[in-house]
Amino acid sequence: MDIKGCKDKGRMIMLTTAADSRKKFRGFKSERSKAVRQCLVEENKAVREMIRAWEEFDIGKGTYREDGQIDRLMEVVSSIRYVARDVEKFNIMMQLFEHEKEFGTKAGKFLSALINCCPEDGITIRTDHLERSISDLGEENTKNIRVFGERGVPWLGKKMKDGRITVLGEGSVYVGFGMAGGTIEVFGNVMDCAGTNLSGGRIIVHGNAGSLLGHCMSGGTIEVSGDAYKIVGGGGVGKCMQGGEIRIGGRYRLDDYDPPKRGRIFNKGKLIFDRSL
Repeated sequence: MDIKGCKDKGRMIMLTTAADSRKKFRGFKSERSKAVRQCLVEENKAVREMIRAWEEFDIGKGTYREDGQIDRLMEVVSSIRYVARDVEKFNIMMQLFEHEKEFGTKAGKFLSALINCCPEDGITIRTDHLERSISDLGEENTKNIRVFGERGVPWLGKKMKDGRITVLGEGSVYVGFGMAGGTIEVFGNVMDCAGTNLSGGRIIVHGNAGSLLGHCMSGGTIEVSGDAYKIVGGGGVGKCMQGGEIRIGGRYRLDDYDPPKRGRIFNKGKLIFDRSL
């Protein structure tokens, strides 16, 4: 894959080939301990307050399990005065918390709250310095986020409202679940269930997708440049689809158990399913 660049609200973000990106990720991962130590040296008041809020955030408690938990978490972090660089510094320091039982979900939700409440835009999140995956990153997102890393982020952009998430690396499962607006662009592959319950916005995949692409979607657009197909196992494209549009550049299989009800599906530019009225 040779991607030269992409536009982000009037700015040009230069991208390299996938191979070059992997080299950068490996270099970043090899120096992760050094980066964490440097962040500790440069730790400021904002980061210290983030650490305190993290320690008080018990994801196991019922208040954080219920709907609206991101709103409550945003209320907590909104009292901290910080800028984008502080969020990026805290992201590097998260390696110190990986021993916690539910680190992945807690990390994603905490970062999502910090990003949504940040007065600045264009925050970069890195994942390859971590041994464990972050999930739920970009939940209810309204900002522009860049994600660097070959390790996919499950539930990326869950219930996203606006903004843009650009992933230079691999996707994971349930990308854009319940998404209502904005754009998610992945310069790599995504796994199963991308665009599940999608009602608006746009998901762009510069690679292949797993099974159940667009499951139960009712609006919005999904574009996959490669295949949306599994030879063995997994549901097909558009299972229970109620609206919206799917465009596939490679091989595909429509779900034959519970096929699409409404919407439009294209393959290599040709309309293969149309019940848009």
